[in-house]
Amino acid sequence: MRTDGAPIPGDIGERASAAYTEALAPYAERLALHTAVNALRRRMPFLKSRGSRTILAALAAQLDDVLSEVRTIIERSGHLDGDSAIEAGDQGIADYKRLRELVGTVDEIRRAQRSVYAETGDMGVLASLYREGHDQFRGVRSEPLPADVMAVVKGGRRDVRFLLYMAESGRAWLPVDVEELTDEARDAEDVGSPDDGRNPFWQRETTVPEPSAPRRSRI
Repeated sequence: MRTDGAPIPGDIGERASAAYTEALAPYAERLALHTAVNALRRRMPFLKSRGSRTILAALAAQLDDVLSEVRTIIERSGHLDGDSAIEAGDQGIADYKRLRELVGTVDEIRRAQRSVYAETGDMGVLASLYREGHDQFRGVRSEPLPADVMAVVKGGRRDVRFLLYMAESGRAWLPVDVEELTDEARDAEDVGSPDDGRNPFWQRETTVPEPSAPRRSRI
């Protein structure tokens, strides 16, 4: 306006203020969105932890129901396999078929369990716990699992025999959070007792030789 010689409007201040405010609106929206996203990211571990515990508790209850049903079948038909189920007749065949269905149910429960753990735990730590079976059975260090069961734990396929062991051992479980899982693994470590001659803190003992007697100087 000054260059063209046009008069400066009387509301130039209002115009400038409106233009400035209009320019600030997109920036303010972006800043608010950025703040909200950062706040959600900070709360995500907490939200995942709370949500995962609810999911895992539901899975644990479902696993308990499965094992309870398996124990009922054992009481009614015994330890079934393909041959004994045929010999037992219609009830045995029906029970064996149901046991095979429950094996599939346990597979689904365990897959869901590990999927939830992966969202809240360190995968390297989890992998080491999985290899020993801490996520499936209690006390695996103090009382080792049978060889055939351990083979399944290390990556084998679950079958009816494995399911029967789960139901009867009383050791099958599903930790409701990663902390409970790691606590179980830590508590299962056998560090000995003060009376058995072992050092529970794994301290290395080093024998220090007795210093030689000082020699008299000839000077």
